[in-house]
Amino acid sequence: GILLGPNCRPAPAGCGKSDPGGVLSIANGEIMTTGKVQGYWYTEKKYLNFTLRFDYKFDRPADLDPGDEYYDGNSGYLLFITDHKVWPKGIEIQGNNANMLDAFGMDAKVVSKNFPDARKRAYRPVGEWSSVEIVAKDGEVKCYQNGELLSHVTEHEFKEAGFIGFQSEGVTLRWRNIRIRPE
Repeated sequence: GILLGPNCRPAPAGCGKSDPGGVLSIANGEIMTTGKVQGYWYTEKKYLNFTLRFDYKFDRPADLDPGDEYYDGNSGYLLFITDHKVWPKGIEIQGNNANMLDAFGMDAKVVSKNFPDARKRAYRPVGEWSSVEIVAKDGEVKCYQNGELLSHVTEHEFKEAGFIGFQSEGVTLRWRNIRIRPE
């Protein structure tokens, strides 16, 4: 499904749109967001224990200095969504280029640890593909980029399966090779 619109609930109760319009598209095995409307697309099924794998890359702006680690590309991965709205209660695994895969609660209690030194090792320049693996199992969530553990949620409040969302939030971003394996 799709929910686009800042601070929106799905229509008809809210201003949220389920049409991808010019924001989301699929071509050449990639899902792309322009990021020009805030929102997210989400899985058809709900998951509690799972392994999610995918590749992502930001389109590199022509005026971005080479090696610029301060690029403000943004997105995120929303776990355990049960009530659709922008933004839903759940765990967000950050998709921002500067603090990739940091984990935090969105209206939820989450205990997590982030590993900035591992992020430096995993970093690839803007415009290059990176691989992500998010493993949710038995009340914990571990997030890896290019094989490096970047964050570990050691406690969270979610006991029931929820949807997994991929954020549209400001910049052009592409995903490919998306796989989810229930555990």
